[in-house]
Amino acid sequence: MSEKADFKKENIFLTLKGHSNQNVEVLYVSSGSIDLNITPGMIAENLNFERLFPGLQFPVLQLFFDTLRSNRKIITPLLISERQFQYVEIEGCVIPLEDNDFIANVLISSIPQDVNTSFSWLLNISENKVYSFDHNNNSPAMEHIGDLKLFLLNRYSFLVENTLDHFLNRAGDDIIEIIYQQLYLKKETLSNGFGLLSLCSIKDINEDFVTEGQYSYDQIFRQYSGSIYYEHQAGNNDINWSGATLQILGYSPFEMNQISMHDWMEMIHPDDRDFIIDGFENDFNIHGTYEVVYRIRHKEGHYLYVHDIAKPFLKSEHDTPIIIGTIKDVSELKKVEQDLLNVESKLNELTGVVPGMVYMMKYLPDDRHKFVFVSDGARELFEINPESIKESEYNLTNLIHPDDLAQVLKADKHAYANDVNFASQFRIITPSGNIKWIYGASSRLPQYDKESIWAGFFVDISYTKKKEEEANYNFQRYRALFEDSPLAIFQFDRKGQVLGANKSLLEKMKIQNETDLLGLNIDSAFSGMPIHRIYKESIEKGNATYEGPFTSLTHKIPLYIRVTSSAIDNGESFQAIMEEVSEQEFFQNILNKVADISTRLRGQEFLESLCGLLTTSFNIKYCYIGQCSADNKSIDIVALAKEGRLQKTFSYLLENSPCQVMLENPDSHFKIIVNNVASAYPDDPVLQKLDVQSYGGISLLNANHEKVGVFAFLDVKPLENHEYFAEILKILGDRIGAELQREQYEQELLRTNKLQETILNGSDYAIFSIDEDMKVNLINSKTLEFFNIADKDELLDVNLNRGGYLKSLKELILESSDKKTKADYYLMPMEGGKNKELKLSFISIREPQSHNLTYVVFADDITDRTAAEKKLQESEQLYRSIAENFPKGTVDVLDKNLRYIYTEGKEYEIIGLNPKDLIGSYHLLKYEAEVVQEAKLHLADVFDGKTVMYEVAYGGQHYLKSGVPLYNAGGQIDRILLVTQNITDSKKSEKEREKLIKDLKSHNEELQRFAYIVSHNLRAPIVNISALLNLYNEDDPADKENEDVIEHLKISTELLSSTLMDLIEVVSIRKQKLPKVENLSFQQVLHNVERSLFQQINESKALITTDFEDVGEINYVYSHLENFFLNFLTNGIKYKHPDRYPVIHISAYKMGDYHVVSFTDNGIGLDLERYGDRLFGLYQRFHSHVDGKGLGLYLVREQIRAYDGDLTVESTVGEGTTFKAYLKNMRYNSSAEKNEPANQD
Repeated sequence: MSEKADFKKENIFLTLKGHSNQNVEVLYVSSGSIDLNITPGMIAENLNFERLFPGLQFPVLQLFFDTLRSNRKIITPLLISERQFQYVEIEGCVIPLEDNDFIANVLISSIPQDVNTSFSWLLNISENKVYSFDHNNNSPAMEHIGDLKLFLLNRYSFLVENTLDHFLNRAGDDIIEIIYQQLYLKKETLSNGFGLLSLCSIKDINEDFVTEGQYSYDQIFRQYSGSIYYEHQAGNNDINWSGATLQILGYSPFEMNQISMHDWMEMIHPDDRDFIIDGFENDFNIHGTYEVVYRIRHKEGHYLYVHDIAKPFLKSEHDTPIIIGTIKDVSELKKVEQDLLNVESKLNELTGVVPGMVYMMKYLPDDRHKFVFVSDGARELFEINPESIKESEYNLTNLIHPDDLAQVLKADKHAYANDVNFASQFRIITPSGNIKWIYGASSRLPQYDKESIWAGFFVDISYTKKKEEEANYNFQRYRALFEDSPLAIFQFDRKGQVLGANKSLLEKMKIQNETDLLGLNIDSAFSGMPIHRIYKESIEKGNATYEGPFTSLTHKIPLYIRVTSSAIDNGESFQAIMEEVSEQEFFQNILNKVADISTRLRGQEFLESLCGLLTTSFNIKYCYIGQCSADNKSIDIVALAKEGRLQKTFSYLLENSPCQVMLENPDSHFKIIVNNVASAYPDDPVLQKLDVQSYGGISLLNANHEKVGVFAFLDVKPLENHEYFAEILKILGDRIGAELQREQYEQELLRTNKLQETILNGSDYAIFSIDEDMKVNLINSKTLEFFNIADKDELLDVNLNRGGYLKSLKELILESSDKKTKADYYLMPMEGGKNKELKLSFISIREPQSHNLTYVVFADDITDRTAAEKKLQESEQLYRSIAENFPKGTVDVLDKNLRYIYTEGKEYEIIGLNPKDLIGSYHLLKYEAEVVQEAKLHLADVFDGKTVMYEVAYGGQHYLKSGVPLYNAGGQIDRILLVTQNITDSKKSEKEREKLIKDLKSHNEELQRFAYIVSHNLRAPIVNISALLNLYNEDDPADKENEDVIEHLKISTELLSSTLMDLIEVVSIRKQKLPKVENLSFQQVLHNVERSLFQQINESKALITTDFEDVGEINYVYSHLENFFLNFLTNGIKYKHPDRYPVIHISAYKMGDYHVVSFTDNGIGLDLERYGDRLFGLYQRFHSHVDGKGLGLYLVREQIRAYDGDLTVESTVGEGTTFKAYLKNMRYNSSAEKNEPANQD
């Protein structure tokens, strides 16, 4: 152990063999562990292992073997150097051998230090030595226990040396508290004078195990984040505050430190003050720890719940005690408790039907837990009272199995630290001594963001774990059987990769090492070989068998084998067992299989199964059975297999083939060609195409020893063991020949019988035959029902009516022999006075040898057909009468496939289409895809019994369709009557009417607004003029006051004139009917407007940008378009933003039938929510800081709407405005003189 082994990277695997003489031999040791001075071949004396594992009971090896035999694990320290140790887990298995020997496989795995343990030391108390844990951080090198003691005293200066000495020297397990409820020093006694010393947190300490010790008050301030900390001398009113005073109570640190102990008591809720210890009491206990929850008043006046933990501390024996403590806001936890209280009855009711225990808890910062709710399921699951768990979590954690406690605490801490769900499986030991497996899971509740509140459950999974252990045991047992089995066994996965092989298989395959076989892909390695189907069938069916030749891949050893494979691991892998069989046994097995299928199968099934069996069993490519054709020039292959799979049969020409020699030469009955058969018969196309190398065949004989067929093998490789093949051919030839002859006879008989049956029973006619003695000798299945009789003996007595005369069938048959016409129509009387209409056909047959006469009668019921024909004629007449007189429409009858049965109508004359050409065609073929989908839905409703009406449009026309279901005689809907009417003209009239109504409504509204504006705007100047005239002094024109009157009269007259001119302009827009339309360039119009506004643009420093790439010109009225540009540019400049220069962007693009011209500025914008409904009104103004009449936008919109255009606005206050003019491209005669707008210089 001179150097430290790197257990962090690799574990140790040992294979030990125990002998009956108690010696233990090391058979194998994994690489990387040589530092432990363990090498293969050495005898592992107990002393070596006792040095490595000093904490285990002696003898160590015996403890190993006893523990592993019981399927348990060992966790113990392992010395890895002179000064260090590592925690390891030891597990494995013991396999018994003969003579009391055994094999032990031992896995030694490194395990990490518990997350709650800061430092660990292994103490050799008898030799005064210290070994440090490998992962101790910042721990100095130590050799003696005194070095460790010095380290602890220096690190925790508040520790009392005598207390520490007493703790270290005291026998047995012990623990002292280093930091209150935060850090502990724990001592555990091991075997052989060794002990384990650990610094650990509260989560690693059993509550009952905690003993009183020293306490460091400066550590408590780091214990709680987001807390208030305080310190004061007992009996003193002053108190020092720090921490989260502002966050919790609303006081700044300065304000908080003005609060004395008495002030604090006054802030506590009156109902809670009796529980508080303030340090002024006579019975104050300086050795106690005080913990209480109470309400405290916030700076804003409301109360909140806080959790106060305090402990007295003596710096020296004669000093006054200093009380230090922390205060944390637990209002949210109290809210949780109140929420639970409100729903406690419902919660108990719900959890009562949930298996296991349901709980809710608070995760405390020191890794403790406070259970606030525990369901009654704790009684059955843990055998303890729910209230005891709420009192202390240790009443629950103490039940956890010691071997599982660490991993549960680790998972718990990980979930809390990373805010993820908790899940763990572990064992518990109940108070009654039962061991149960428990599954626990929980998650944090997000609605409580200030507290770490978790909800979860525990359930009993002992049964599941028991089944897992049984499965593991069975696997280990199975593995042992696998290794020790005398049968050759290998395993492979679904990809064909070999996963393992036992010793027997390696020996049979002459393979030295299993690794030479592992990873071999049998899918590719066995491709083309008959054994390959083991892999394919295993994947497809889950199991497979193969018996036949096999050649070893490694040593090319030819064998005859029997392989059986089956699925394991739920079908993820497969196990194959291989047996070697002798050549003689193999061929005998083949014959046994042939005998088996011959007893189960007959005819074609037997021949096909035989060919498939022989190709797979003998590993040959092809096997076929054929019978001679009628002209004996070819073989008709009746069964053909290729590598076990049936192939399509064909006709094999005899000429120049091996079959010709066998069939045409009377002395040649049998032929085998071991190699180069294709070369021997170069003109045989089959042999050349298939590249056949070997051939074996025998001619098949019938009962008269005539050659009637061939049974043959063909292979693409030379034939081995041809003696056995010759014997197989001879044995099977007779059996196949007899089966072939029997099959031919049965097929012929079957064809004859089937033909008769088809003729008789497959027809809709009643068919029967009568011999010359008038005896019924043949009758089909329909005859009795047809003539409404119970027995065929009644047949000839049935009476039929023709021409008002009744005659029996017997009489009619006899009369038919003298007539030229062998068919006629009759009426057969039925019950209720009705008749069945029949058509009878008579045929006379005289046999050539016996000259016996036979009468064959065919009877057909034509009653329904006759009625249907009459009804159809009547329907067609009705449809035709309606359709021919139906204006602008059609009448259609469609079948269930929506094909025309009948169609007629005036619409066909209009569109120039012959309706007869549509009969049988698909009704929806003429529609577009969207129309087809809609029409299908409506027509489907008709077949559901509904009457529908719907509109369709196609070919520029609109049609209204009405669909009605038509029922057959059985009451089923099998047709649709579809009436179609062209409604195009009415549709156009309807649209024109709607447009006219809309226009009239719009003009009426505008007229009302105009009348109101005229009356309002003219009234004011006229009233002013009237009033001024009354003030005029007619008696003294020279009166100086008359001058003022005259001046005001001028102003009112000018206002009246201006108003009249505005109204005249509005009226002129409405009355303009013949505008002068020109082809105008947007850029040119803008150029002219910019010239007219040069001064305003220059003074305002306006930037005007354009985008006329999409649309550059329009056919329109120049004066109107110029007015649009002038108004929007003027507005963009007049209503510019005071903090920036105006930027105006003008663009044009096409949208449907419109040319859209967009004007966007960055001005002050408009409040559309406030002014949007009045924006385009007459005399509407919204900004008072610039001059204007409020007429511009109104005139612009009226000019645009006069020619079916529109004007829209988008605006944001403070950002700018966009006007979009939607202009129609007006009709323009290009041949007329093109009027260019005048330059506006």
